[in-house]
Amino acid sequence: MKITLISMMLLILSLTTWSQEESFRNRFNLSAFGGYFAEQRNANNNGENYGIYADFMVLKTWSGWNLGPYVIWGNNGFIKNMIPYESQSRELGGGINIGYYSEYFSTSRQIFIGLGLGYKYLEENAESIIPGGPNMGHYTGEQIDRIGLVSINGNLMKNSWTTNPQLFPRIQLIASFQLPLTAKKTAYWNEEAIPDSTYSPWDKTFLDVLLKQSIVDWSWGEKMYCSPKAIFYYSYSFGAGFNTRNTYAAGLELAWHRPGKDDFLSCNLTYRLKDMPGKQSFTFGINVNLGSLISK
Repeated sequence: MKITLISMMLLILSLTTWSQEESFRNRFNLSAFGGYFAEQRNANNNGENYGIYADFMVLKTWSGWNLGPYVIWGNNGFIKNMIPYESQSRELGGGINIGYYSEYFSTSRQIFIGLGLGYKYLEENAESIIPGGPNMGHYTGEQIDRIGLVSINGNLMKNSWTTNPQLFPRIQLIASFQLPLTAKKTAYWNEEAIPDSTYSPWDKTFLDVLLKQSIVDWSWGEKMYCSPKAIFYYSYSFGAGFNTRNTYAAGLELAWHRPGKDDFLSCNLTYRLKDMPGKQSFTFGINVNLGSLISK
């Protein structure tokens, strides 16, 4: 299922630098992410995802602008046991990140605004076996999409000299939109091809919005901070028929960072609600930002 993987990508995009210096972003970021979700009513309907994200800021100016390429690779799996069904999807994408950072946006706030433009190749394979009854049979299918991506990443942070800078230190809003440029699907029932007119490709046009509010920055000694964050998430599928649906989610994230650096580790737990009966689920995710961990 796409919801988990895209939301994990948004969490990866949220790993922007937490710095009081002139440079908001690390020049190089390398992140590994993974996640798991299970439906509330039937935990046997579950899935997992994992992947790697990297970017490199080729251009970083003293005036606050930065520019550079990014790449992302991901794998996503889903298993459903009521009607035996299993799917696996793999994607590879890349693009350009453009950002602007100002430490003196106001007397008490600094700001970072980023724009991402990209493209990804997505391949999904699915299989279902109905063991008995009048509809018994074996379904297999493959869909290949080439997708355009646009994302906007906005951050507003307290400066260190403000009153109680550790309280509600940062708010972040990320919006992401993906639009299939081409889509091709092949499907078989009992090894016989299903005509295109009967089984059209799934429209994977999505709008996703993620809001993260840091609640407090706890000091763990002189070289580490822990920051709990409230997470709010919304996704809309533009697909036809039953694929047209809204997804709402809320949860909590715990993130650790060194002074003046990105979060090098974050863990989150969310509860998701769709406007389809019985589709409530719990999702757990983890991100490790290796670039922030080893940067000086």
